[in-house]
Amino acid sequence: MEPEWVFNPPTSKSADEGLLPTRERTAAMDTILIDQLETLKHKLAQMEQQINSNQTGSLHQPPTISPETKSAFADDDDEFIMFKGLEYLHQSDPRVCHANELFTPRSIMLKDPLMKFLKENVKVQEFRRHAQGRNDFLHCSSPWYSGSRNSKLDDKFEEKVLRRLPHKMVKEPVMTKNGPFSTSESREINGSVLEEALPSKKSVWLLIDRFFEFWHPLYPFLDQKEFTESLVDLIGERTSEDVQINIYGIYRSRLVFLSLVLYLIYLGQLTLYNITMEPIPESKTNEDLAFLVSHPLHEKLLKVALNCGYWGNISDIPTLLTVQNLLYSRIAFKHSPEEGDHTDIDALIGLLLRSSQTIGLNRDPCILGSGDDLKRINLWRKLWYGVMCVDYGWGFTNDALGPRISQYNTKLPVFLGATNANVSELENERASIALINCRTEFNKKFANLSTLIMNIDGKVKVSQILDALNDIADLQEQLTGDIDDFLKPGSLCSKDKFYRVRKISGLCSYLEVQTLSSLMNYHIFLFYEEKGQVEKAKRLLLKSLSQVINIHRLVGAIVFDLSSYFGSGNDHILASTLIESTGRTRCIVFATLVRVHHVSYNRFLRAQLDPDTEKLLEELLETGNKVVVSGFRFQGRLSASHFNAWFFCKVHTFAYRKIMPLILEDIFNRAKEPKMDMHKLDYNSMLKWNTADFRCIIDTMMNKNDSTPHTSVSTKVSPDTDSSINGHQVIDSGWIGKLINNKWYPYMDGNVFTQDNDQSMKTEQTPLLTGTELNPLGDFPNTDGNLDQFFTSIDSPFWNAFSL
Repeated sequence: MEPEWVFNPPTSKSADEGLLPTRERTAAMDTILIDQLETLKHKLAQMEQQINSNQTGSLHQPPTISPETKSAFADDDDEFIMFKGLEYLHQSDPRVCHANELFTPRSIMLKDPLMKFLKENVKVQEFRRHAQGRNDFLHCSSPWYSGSRNSKLDDKFEEKVLRRLPHKMVKEPVMTKNGPFSTSESREINGSVLEEALPSKKSVWLLIDRFFEFWHPLYPFLDQKEFTESLVDLIGERTSEDVQINIYGIYRSRLVFLSLVLYLIYLGQLTLYNITMEPIPESKTNEDLAFLVSHPLHEKLLKVALNCGYWGNISDIPTLLTVQNLLYSRIAFKHSPEEGDHTDIDALIGLLLRSSQTIGLNRDPCILGSGDDLKRINLWRKLWYGVMCVDYGWGFTNDALGPRISQYNTKLPVFLGATNANVSELENERASIALINCRTEFNKKFANLSTLIMNIDGKVKVSQILDALNDIADLQEQLTGDIDDFLKPGSLCSKDKFYRVRKISGLCSYLEVQTLSSLMNYHIFLFYEEKGQVEKAKRLLLKSLSQVINIHRLVGAIVFDLSSYFGSGNDHILASTLIESTGRTRCIVFATLVRVHHVSYNRFLRAQLDPDTEKLLEELLETGNKVVVSGFRFQGRLSASHFNAWFFCKVHTFAYRKIMPLILEDIFNRAKEPKMDMHKLDYNSMLKWNTADFRCIIDTMMNKNDSTPHTSVSTKVSPDTDSSINGHQVIDSGWIGKLINNKWYPYMDGNVFTQDNDQSMKTEQTPLLTGTELNPLGDFPNTDGNLDQFFTSIDSPFWNAFSL
């Protein structure tokens, strides 16, 4: 049988059928030839795609388009959405630029035609920062740390030298009291600093136990037995006495392992506190936990751990220990409440990927003929998929992406009981294996979406993106099902470690997927709005808003009661995801409210605003403001101890209180003067909406017509109540009201709380500007009075890590 795509020349008709005229016959044959050539071209493209998709371990497999998506969104051949050409990507090669840049509020501000036009014309000349103390607040001590401890062995440091290694002819560098290892001021260290940062031997062992109990099932990149043996060699046997660690035996070649230990004990300490940095109830009854709470770690522990990696030449000799150190450094900084400057850690992501591929983690040890035992092989595979998680998975949760991983043949780890378990408790091993397998499926789908968006042409069909999002949402639905039943206290036994890990990973995946989908849907909404397709734009905006409201209400319902849902000690495993998901999606509500204001002003000035519509728009604005307040309330309370929460509250409070009034004033002025580029404001598709459409937005914000499967948990929180924070109200209910009460503000330039923190909160309304005392921009760089520069021309490192 001939292949379907083989060209068959047309045969002429028989004599009795008659012949067409020569010109018509030639035209008919040309048409047939063209059709068959197009068929051949299509078949060859399918064969090429099939060959590419069959490559071993390839992540670059474009998702198929479902019939539903085709019928809904693929009715035009020219529906290509462009992700190339955003201002901050002009100098970037689309093959290597970071896909996570598209999933930030800053990208929406840059791409939204209405917001971009307004930002270019709204001046903020009065918002200028003072020259001194731009980033002083970044370096202040966290409120829950006790401060530095005095060195117990000052008199012995001058006598201590690091011993000579047997296989070397030169002596290791001498660690003296005042002798630094590095000449770089930012990485300077001496024996006194290292000894001061190290806790007692008892604390180290207890915190390591806490790490393996709570963190290791979620990040299983260590073999417990092997690590314990190395720790005994480094600091000595486990003891119940409060004995200081002797740094005499810590020489430079072991600083990488010491750095790893410091990261792990830091993660272990986080399990002692709830999300508001108060000790867990068990610390009052358990003697060991009470000891750990009364002996907190040094405030600069993470900085010392990071520098230990540098001093140990972590970038020169890639080893398995190097990869473990880099992975856990990323994890520690990701979950650290008080760390805000991730510049050094972001730079280490490329080193992590390079080191993992240099030592061959991307090649399965069994395929390479490795003679390692099953435990070593299992650990090898876990490490590789941990690297994949950092590369693809975290890239969509506002963490920087490294070089793309495209080819590998490392197999997924499997659970074989004690035969290949890397921990003593088999239940933890089973949970970690299941988590890695599930997370890998998410990472592959994230990779598909990243490949679609960041292709070399910079454009992709909308139907493909929507289908990729649906694939991710379907996988998340399989993992959690009904989120209400999934998160219900007692639905999954909190004492069962396997189900505890499943619940934690399920909630994190749910919030990550909802955040990703809401921002992506808003991008597509902007695309259809610019094309003038009002119905499609409205559908995407409502979907995006629904996801944002679900995120805010779900987080508000559980954020201060996490122990009831996940057990005590797990709060900080979830804190970063909870804060990021609410902080990053608030911009969608902001942009929606600006559009509603524009509709109100436009119809009012054109005498098209009837009383019913005016009342409806006012109700919509009030509902949107309450949604914002709900998010500000619980993040305002967390801002006392979590840098991310403080940062989002600081920036968004400034945006809502000062920037938005100026934008609304600019909208009103331009609506009065239609000659002044009024056509640019016609991008607002809401100008063509009717009353029912605005009512639909109100219902979406009130969660009345939500079709997503977690209404029961999320509807516990109403925008007009205080139940979102379980009665803990910290800031004024007016979203343009008082400044946030937190412990970071005294470190800010010209802050009113430096005079009297408590007195300011007692007043009904704290004015934002009191003469020249308060600088609203605080530590923000000089904007030259232009909002566009304010949002884009930021040179401070922490702006790159915490994108607007």
